[in-house]
Amino acid sequence: YEDVVSWENRAAAALSKGQHREASQAHAQALEVARELDRPRLLAVLYNRLGGALEADGWIQRAVNAYESGLKALAGEPQSDLDSVLHSLLHTGKGYAPGLAYLEVPDLYSETTAVDLAEAETTLAVKLLINIGNAYLRQPQNDPALNAYERALERPEIAGAPVLRAHALTHIGIIRRRQGQVDGAAEALREALDLLEQHGSPLEKRRALTTLAGIYREREQIDQARTTYLQALPLYQQADDPLGEGRALAALGHLYLLRQQYEQARTVFQRAVELAGQVRDEDTLWHAYWGLGRCQYAAGELDAAAEALQRCLDKIKMRQRELRTDEGKVTFLESVQDIFDQLI
Repeated sequence: YEDVVSWENRAAAALSKGQHREASQAHAQALEVARELDRPRLLAVLYNRLGGALEADGWIQRAVNAYESGLKALAGEPQSDLDSVLHSLLHTGKGYAPGLAYLEVPDLYSETTAVDLAEAETTLAVKLLINIGNAYLRQPQNDPALNAYERALERPEIAGAPVLRAHALTHIGIIRRRQGQVDGAAEALREALDLLEQHGSPLEKRRALTTLAGIYREREQIDQARTTYLQALPLYQQADDPLGEGRALAALGHLYLLRQQYEQARTVFQRAVELAGQVRDEDTLWHAYWGLGRCQYAAGELDAAAEALQRCLDKIKMRQRELRTDEGKVTFLESVQDIFDQLI
C-alpha cells in the first residue's frame, strides 16, 4: 500500500506541472502494485484517477476504458449490484452524432475522487458513471453518454448526493438539447439549478447557466440568452476557471453571430482564443477560430479570415485523429464540411 501511495504522489506531482502523460504512467504503476491487494475500492479509485489523466491528455477512449475498469473493480465487492450497469454500458450503441459543427464545446462537471486513497466513498460508482458519460459526450457519442448519466441517476447512493445529481442532470440537458428535445433539456437544467441553489456553491451554477443560455439562444429568446450568459461569465472568473470561461465566451459569440453583431462577436471570440490557448483547449480553439473567421469575413478582411479558418481546420484535423473509428472520423468531417467550403 505504501508503494501505491508513493506512485500516486508522483502522479499528483506530474499533474501539478501539467505533465498528463507522466501522471498516467505513474497511475498505471500504482495499479500494477494495487492489483496484488484485495481492495476493489482502492482499484476503482486508481482507475478513476488514471481515466482523468488520460482524458486530460486527449486519450478519450482509453479514459473510458479506465473508468469502466473502475466499475468492474467495484463489481467485485459483495452486493455491489453493478453487473446490470456494466451490461448496459457494454451493449449501448456507440454511434457518433452528426451535424455538431457549430454547437459549442460543452463545459462539463468533472467528478474526482478523494485525496485520501483509503477513504471509502459511497458515491464512487456514481462518479465513475458520470466520468464515463463525460468522456463519451466529448467524442461526441450521445447515446452511450446519456445511458451512463441515466445509470448514475438510478444508483441508490445518489439520493444523498444532490450536487452529483445536479451534475448528471446538467449533462442530460446538454444531450437533449443536441437531440432537439429543447423542452426536456430546459426541464433537466432547471432541476439541476434548483439543486445547486440549495446544496452547492453559487459558483457551481455556472455550467448549467451556460447550457440554459444556449437553449434560450436556439429558441431565439435573445435577450434572455444574453442575460444568462452574462450571469454565468463572472462565476467562471470568480472560480478562476479559464477553460470554462473560454467555452462560455465562444458560446456567447455564437449568439452575437446569430444577431449579425460582428464587432461584439469578434471581441468575445478573440478573448475565447486567448483563454483556450492558455489551457490548450483545442476543441474550443477550433470553434473560436471559426467564429473569428466569420467576423473577419463580414468585415471584408479576407486574408485574416482565411488565416483564422485555416487554423480552425488545423485544429479539426487534430481532433479527428483522436476519434477511435473510421465511422466517427467520417461523421465528424461531414459535420464540419461548411468550414472547408467557407475557406475555399
